[in-house]
Amino acid sequence: MLKAFRKNQHPVAIPSTLPDGSAWPRISIVTPSYNNAKYIEETIISVLEQGYPDVEHIIVDGASKDGTAAILDRYRGHVARIIQEPDTGQSNAINKGMRLATGEIVTWLNSDDLLAPGALAAVAMAFHMSGADMVAGGCQLYRNGGYLGTHLTSCADGTLPAEEISDLYGGWQTGKFFYQPEVMFTRDLWQRAGGQVREDLHYCMDVEMWLRFASCGARLHVIGAPVAMFRLHEEQKTNNPDASPDEYIPVANAWRTTHGLPPITRTTLPPPPPPLKVAFVNDIGFQYGAGIAHQRLFTAVSSAGHTVRGWATGFQSPRDVFEATAARIISEIEAFEPDVVVCGNLHCTIADSDMLVRLTDRWPTCFCLHDLWLLTGHCPHPGFLDCVRHLAGCDHTCPSPDTYPTIAAGDIRKAWDAKREVMARDTFLALANSNWTRAQHDGCTTPGHEARLLRLGCDESIFHPGDRLEARRQLGLDMDAFVVLMPMVDFSSPFKGSVEGLEALSGAGLENLQVICFGVVEQEMIARFPILTALGYLHDPEAVATAYRAADVVVSFSHAETFGQTLMEAACCGIPSLAYRCTGLPDAVVDGVSGFLVDETPDALITRLHQLHADANLRASLGTWAALYARNSRCLQAEYHSFHTNLEEAGLLAPGRLGKNIFFAHTEAHEAEPSIPVSDPRPGSAFKNWLRRELPTPVWMALRRVYRGTKSRLGMHP
Repeated sequence: MLKAFRKNQHPVAIPSTLPDGSAWPRISIVTPSYNNAKYIEETIISVLEQGYPDVEHIIVDGASKDGTAAILDRYRGHVARIIQEPDTGQSNAINKGMRLATGEIVTWLNSDDLLAPGALAAVAMAFHMSGADMVAGGCQLYRNGGYLGTHLTSCADGTLPAEEISDLYGGWQTGKFFYQPEVMFTRDLWQRAGGQVREDLHYCMDVEMWLRFASCGARLHVIGAPVAMFRLHEEQKTNNPDASPDEYIPVANAWRTTHGLPPITRTTLPPPPPPLKVAFVNDIGFQYGAGIAHQRLFTAVSSAGHTVRGWATGFQSPRDVFEATAARIISEIEAFEPDVVVCGNLHCTIADSDMLVRLTDRWPTCFCLHDLWLLTGHCPHPGFLDCVRHLAGCDHTCPSPDTYPTIAAGDIRKAWDAKREVMARDTFLALANSNWTRAQHDGCTTPGHEARLLRLGCDESIFHPGDRLEARRQLGLDMDAFVVLMPMVDFSSPFKGSVEGLEALSGAGLENLQVICFGVVEQEMIARFPILTALGYLHDPEAVATAYRAADVVVSFSHAETFGQTLMEAACCGIPSLAYRCTGLPDAVVDGVSGFLVDETPDALITRLHQLHADANLRASLGTWAALYARNSRCLQAEYHSFHTNLEEAGLLAPGRLGKNIFFAHTEAHEAEPSIPVSDPRPGSAFKNWLRRELPTPVWMALRRVYRGTKSRLGMHP
């Protein structure tokens, strides 16, 4: 396991303080041990190699006779405390160590398990950001050195559910809760709950402790980052699944009687429900921002063991073509027999609500709000246009009928009415990508049908901190430049602020400034802004991540984003961001943690940029805080946890249909990049005409060349 630990290390320089200037909390790790010479050295090394500034490792050994003493002697100068004396068992050893612990955060780590790389910094950041009493993260399971997968609790953030913990077969053993080393807790909670584990319990002292924690109103926060590496082997006492119930049932029933609950009567664990069958439907597949977000949720749900299939309806097309495509897709989904349908954007195919209505007529449906099309008669961004008609009812008097996606004026009210009817269904769940988007939705719906927040994420195996100089070498950038990445350049959009941003950067007087951006930029703009280098359209996620790593700072001049996915990607890569404090951007940039939010003026952004230009230490600190926060909250495991708990709490599925055990199995199938064919990969004439009308001629010509080149490579006819 140590080999796996070191393989997964991504060493970072931990800043001297937390984001608010306070010290990193001391974390006390108690390791009880008896005759575990086979494994304990790896446990010790996993703590020593955390790189965390204030860890207190206390090892309590029960006078082992197998060579453990010689191993402990080698580490006496490297761990806080080693106790070697007979004890009455594991619980007694844990209590001895906990009485000596001085950390604000505590846990015990058994001598056959390891901390995951970077676990302590991740947990400390999670406590800092959440204010919780307990933090639970991923527990990676290993057998004979081989990685099996990762367990993550399916408990939602909030108060720990005591009744479910006390229900052995309906709660605890379903996998909803914890492998013990994946949880850390405050010393304050430990003391409030009695300050001990019961020494008369051999198997379930941790479960009984969780029950006392829950009785104290313990608040749990769940992160996607792995916290522990759990070793499965024949010698461990939990290898006997029949021993724990005999010990735990009397404990649980005593608690249930005290709290007026009936005793446990079930004697066996019911079989878990089969994996969900989830149909993903959107317009243009896994392309562009919303399509990429759709793909990431697809991957997250698949990695949790569910069966997923995807359908894309294609670009805008004539009504008869749409009808044929829609009928075929509905027929194929019916044959698939999904438990739930997940919709992304649909308006690239047809601007009205027909496809959404057809899906929600048949299946429980989640609709992911990547824009506000669901709330209007046709347009995706009414608030950006200072229009509020969608609140009362869009109709033929729409002030922006030519705004993409277009729809016949006489059909606008019909589409608005149909969407409102769908939003009121009990089998429909809106998932918002930010708190701002959720508020926009909830201002348009009836009580009881509010949107839920889906925490978007991205693949940390791609989007993670890396070598800045190597990234610049790959992109041909100046090694000594101060590189600013503008990820949202769109000269045709009145909302993106691209021109005003480049003007502000050009006049900022920043030494060695170089600006890079994604996409194709017309030559007149390159000539006008010589500081700008366009990287072209980067379809490979690895290339996108390389671009982030090459930057010192990511700066968005956009005034209108429902979220800001590129800023999330930057955080995952350990790059700080600057953005306006408006719309959904505060969900993408955590002010003072992953970057800074400012008032909506270019001058305010430039002022902050000057600060970061002058202070390399601040840039580095923000980058590390950003990466820690993103690894906790913006990885695919965290996204699936958000999706799972939203499904459960909304009651969208039949009771018991959604299993309680979240397990990300290590399989080749889940590692593969999913893809779904676009039903009609050729943009319809209406869509192409709109693009040609809206885009500057050089941009349109460049886009057409890219499109035709892609068709040629795929062997498609023009």
